[in-house]
Amino acid sequence: TERSRQESRPVPRNIPPLKPLDGGAALFLLDTCNKVFVDVVPGVGSSILQKRMTQTADLVRPSFQRTVGAEVDLTVPIESILRSEQFNFWSYVQFRVYAEILSEKRIDVRDFRKAFEGRVGQAVLSTLYPQFAKSALTTSASASQEDMMQGQLEASFREIDTFCNILVNKGLVAATSERSPVDKDDLFDFVDDLRDLQFSIALDKDAALESQILLQEQGYRIVPNYARFAIQQLLQHRLSTTPESGAEVKIDDYYLDTDYNSDPNLFEVKQVLMNVVLEH
Repeated sequence: TERSRQESRPVPRNIPPLKPLDGGAALFLLDTCNKVFVDVVPGVGSSILQKRMTQTADLVRPSFQRTVGAEVDLTVPIESILRSEQFNFWSYVQFRVYAEILSEKRIDVRDFRKAFEGRVGQAVLSTLYPQFAKSALTTSASASQEDMMQGQLEASFREIDTFCNILVNKGLVAATSERSPVDKDDLFDFVDDLRDLQFSIALDKDAALESQILLQEQGYRIVPNYARFAIQQLLQHRLSTTPESGAEVKIDDYYLDTDYNSDPNLFEVKQVLMNVVLEH
C-alpha cells in the first residue's frame, strides 16, 4: 500500500555544509587536468587550451552566475579561486572544452579516459595523499599469492577511507557515508578467483557535483569526478602487486537524492554513489 511504502522510505540523510575550500588543492586539481590533457591529446598546446577555456567561460558564466547568486564572483581567474562554487564553475568549463576538442579531433573517448583518468588519479594521490605513495605492504616471503592479494585489498579499503576523509577536510566533498562493508566470504571468494568483488562508496555534496550532472545532461562523456579518478588508481595499484590475478577495477557513478523524494519536482541530487566492481 501507499502507506507502507511511505513508512519504509529511508530517513533523509543530514548532510553538513562543505568545509572551506582548500584553494591550493582545488587549483592543483584543475591545473593537473590541463597538463595531462595537453600531454595526452596531440596537437593541443597550453595556449590553445587556455584560449578555448576563456571563450567557454565567457559563454557560460551568466547562467552559472544566476545559479550561485551575485555574492559569488565567477569572474576570478582559476589561480584565485577560494569558493566551491568557483571550483565547480571552472571544472565545468575545463571538462566541456576537453569534450569538445575530443569530438573535433575524433578521438576515442574510452581510450582517452583510460589514459587521462589514470594519470590524473595518480597525481591526485601523490599530492593529496602522499602517505599512500610512500606506503608499502610487507608480507612474509613465504606468503601465498592469495594471502598477498587479501592483504593488499584490506589495505586498500583502509586507504580509501583515509583518502575520503582528506577530501572532506579540503572542502572537496561535504561528507562521506560509511563504505559498504565487504563480507569476508566474498573477499575469500574473490581471492580464490571464484567471483567478482563489489562494494560502494558514497560521497555527499561533491564540490564539483553540479558540473558533473550538467555535463552529462548535455551529452558529454567525461566529467570531473576527481575522487573516482584517484580511488580507481588506488585500487588498480594495489591489484597490480599481484598481476597473476588479472583483476581490473570498474567504477560506475550514480547520483542520488538523500532526501529520497518520490516527487520528481522535489528531486535534488546530493550524493555520488560509486559502485566499485573488481573483476577477474
